[in-house]
Amino acid sequence: KVVSAYKIPVKKINKKSQIQGALKGLFASKGPAFLEVVIPRRTQVLPKLAVNKPIEDQDPALSRPELTSLLTTRQCGQ
Repeated sequence: KVVSAYKIPVKKINKKSQIQGALKGLFASKGPAFLEVVIPRRTQVLPKLAVNKPIEDQDPALSRPELTSLLTTRQCGQ
């Protein structure tokens, strides 16, 4: 409903063979776009947010040093 309220173009796919064409079309368009990817109910999707964990701490888990290095930002020119 949000995308229709803002008149954002929507593309819906349900086959792996449709991904490349859908992405090309979305990247070629000007402005925002929304791609809905329908997958079978039993599909395992990764990474995913585990219960009671912060958004940056998804499964499969990264080592603490790797996660810390990815979350650390540097100022411009450093």
